[in-house]
Amino acid sequence: MLVYICGMNYKDAVLYYNEKTGDYTWNFFDGVFGMFTPAYTVSNEILNSAMKLLKPEEKSVLTVAGSGDQAFFLKIYGASHVDTFDISYCAKVMMDVKTAAVQNLQCDEYKKFLDSIGPAVVNIPGLPEYKKISSGLSDETKDFLDVMRGRKFRYDSCYNFNLPTVKQYKKLQDSINKPFNFIWSDVMNVAGALTRKYDQIYLSNIFQYNCDVDKTVKLMTDLLPVLNDGGKIMFYVTPWLQDEELCVLGKVEEKLNKFIKIHYARGFMQHHVVVKKL
Repeated sequence: MLVYICGMNYKDAVLYYNEKTGDYTWNFFDGVFGMFTPAYTVSNEILNSAMKLLKPEEKSVLTVAGSGDQAFFLKIYGASHVDTFDISYCAKVMMDVKTAAVQNLQCDEYKKFLDSIGPAVVNIPGLPEYKKISSGLSDETKDFLDVMRGRKFRYDSCYNFNLPTVKQYKKLQDSINKPFNFIWSDVMNVAGALTRKYDQIYLSNIFQYNCDVDKTVKLMTDLLPVLNDGGKIMFYVTPWLQDEELCVLGKVEEKLNKFIKIHYARGFMQHHVVVKKL
């Protein structure tokens, strides 16, 4: 059984009780979308296209932690402030590891490092680049990486189209000097954990997993108060669910027509939904 405990670090969050031995051990994979679901090494979104549609320059933005690439590309495209959230603690760790790598490695070293950590089970502290980046990691992240030696906390994935160019990498290095703020929460509850307002909220493809009229109305109703006037929420729709998703969004717009306006933006291979606060 899982024992969920309200605490300040990942070890307090989830424990597994072994009834045979009477001991508690750490549980690291608790479902498709759980507190320790593996993270992508590199995002499979087409982020250059998404950022051109979002236009985050000089904007404050809340986004998913994901693989860290969402926050990275927001900074590359000029966002003035970026906060992140995710249901999975593994997403935070992946984002923090990559942030430290950007701060301490040259572009070619960074890409080589991502190739090295791409396989799902790799001892990151044992890699030669780790000595260069470890100074940029918190003690909690280092501890997590030590505990996860030989365990899966990321997917075997590396989508090269989301690796920054040399020019983008330099801009990224110049724009981040500390780890991104992280809120450990699922999307349906994140609004209650926020302490500031944002100009934009980028939700990746989260809507795909909450494709329900009532859930979406609640989500939008909760997020609108933390969105500045004229602000927008953006996410992308998936080709195999597009008709269903657009039908749901049409009904959501009918229910919230006094507060939001929804329009659709075609991106490269992925279509995005923009929800504008009236």
